[in-house]
Amino acid sequence: MMADNSTYIQTLYEIRQDLSEAELSGISDEEYIALLSKHTTSLVNFVEQLSSEHSHQVGFEKVLHILFQDLSEPICVVDDEQQILFLNQEWKLFASRCELGKPVSHCFREKDKEAIEQSIHQAGKQGRRTVFTLRKGKMSRFISALPFTGFDGAVNYLLLAYSEEVVKNIRSSNGSSVGKEEQELATVKEAVLDMVDGFYFIMDYRLQLRFVSDKLEQKLGYLPETVLNRSIYTIMDKASVENFAVFFDTVVNAREIHLTARDMVFRTATNRRKTFELSLRMHPNGAQLIGLCKDIERHKVVEREMARARRDAEVNDRMKSHFLANMSHEIRTPLNGIVGFSTMLGQENIPADKREKYMRIVHSSTRHLLALVNDIIDISKIEAGQLHMVTTPVNVHTLLNDLHTTFISEARRMDKTHLNIIKQTPRPNEAFIIHSDETRLRQVLTNLMSNALKFTSQGSITFGYRLLENSKIRFSVRDTGAGMDKVETKTVFIRYKQTEEGRKGKYHGTGIGLAISKGIVQLLNGEIDVQSEPGVGSEFYFTLPLEAGIPKDSAH
Repeated sequence: MMADNSTYIQTLYEIRQDLSEAELSGISDEEYIALLSKHTTSLVNFVEQLSSEHSHQVGFEKVLHILFQDLSEPICVVDDEQQILFLNQEWKLFASRCELGKPVSHCFREKDKEAIEQSIHQAGKQGRRTVFTLRKGKMSRFISALPFTGFDGAVNYLLLAYSEEVVKNIRSSNGSSVGKEEQELATVKEAVLDMVDGFYFIMDYRLQLRFVSDKLEQKLGYLPETVLNRSIYTIMDKASVENFAVFFDTVVNAREIHLTARDMVFRTATNRRKTFELSLRMHPNGAQLIGLCKDIERHKVVEREMARARRDAEVNDRMKSHFLANMSHEIRTPLNGIVGFSTMLGQENIPADKREKYMRIVHSSTRHLLALVNDIIDISKIEAGQLHMVTTPVNVHTLLNDLHTTFISEARRMDKTHLNIIKQTPRPNEAFIIHSDETRLRQVLTNLMSNALKFTSQGSITFGYRLLENSKIRFSVRDTGAGMDKVETKTVFIRYKQTEEGRKGKYHGTGIGLAISKGIVQLLNGEIDVQSEPGVGSEFYFTLPLEAGIPKDSAH
């Protein structure tokens, strides 16, 4: 949620602990005021940090994951100090001792550490790829180190490993009588080409295909032998023929140059269109041309995903900025009450009735502040995947009776005694037990009831449960309040998001209560949703298993 998150959360935990103990211990007014004064400076600094910190960038690790998650070769990315920034599953299998944030040299045996460190250093010094051989038992691994510029402008390195077995397989099918060094070089080049997500070919100046790699069948569905000695136009879409002709003429007339044309469309054996990035250059023999067709459809998907992730990050950033500004205001409000009335309590000869009134305001402001701190801690733990559920038997009727009594009292405090608060349960006089986390279940229902009470001026609030098939229970809170339109119902559970009524400032709130509720329900292996209509009211409802289910890994 914030930079150096652990520092903030630790501070909030300490403040929350002190305030909670003070509320329950019955200490004197003077001690109570002294405790609040102690924490005021920390909380004000915390508010200023909330107002100033937010991120504008999609995480580097997420981008690397998008780029390399589908590759079958071991991939690792390190920074300029050779610390690991990213490694895919294949690299973990290849070098099992590797960990994020650790030096990449720790992945290998002592005698290999110097080789990989020097290779990466040499790649950075020369500004180009270096390759070195790593012995593992009877087999060898070829590892290339490619320098590139990271998001922060620093130099990073992409490490790619491929096995000697790949090289041997290509070498055995080659059958060439060239010298050993030339054969090794040709073998490595073919191994690299086979790693490309596409196919390559050789054609003459009449556009007749003289050689096509085996991957043509995988990508377009043609057996290589069925297209040999035929025009490349046979497998190309008509829409790209003219573009290819211009591209071909450019290469031939310029002689011995290498050109890349994006979005060249080919036809598959099943008459489907597929887009490739085509690179074309003169063959060293001068009588032919070499072409490499790289499948870019997956890259287009990646580009769309990255664009969507960037847009989502920008939207989330705007919502977070609004949330931080709102949170600053929300925290300052009880702080002002605490500081102001604490100062007044320090005056001499205060009448007893005023002293009691001031203390009520200080206590009320403290409880408000405590609730805000709890919300910040909860949403931070949900985002970090550290909020854990504790399953116990829960008497649903007892829980709902407690909530009914609490919110009748709360409505009275808010001068809303005219509202009908209705509890609906089947067989209310019988005990009904489910297995769940009672504290978190109470928290979700309290959040939903508080929202209903806040946004309802006339009519009623109805809450309760009913049993569903397949051993599930459905809790609901229905009100006759302000309601929401369809757009708002789709975004109301998003973190830092508030409804239009909330954004107008008519109602106080941080915009994270429903996000916390959704996170808790998901961790309880349930689902939450809302139905609403502007001016009519809203119904929030969530389903849970009657018996504790397997919690989901995360709450998003």
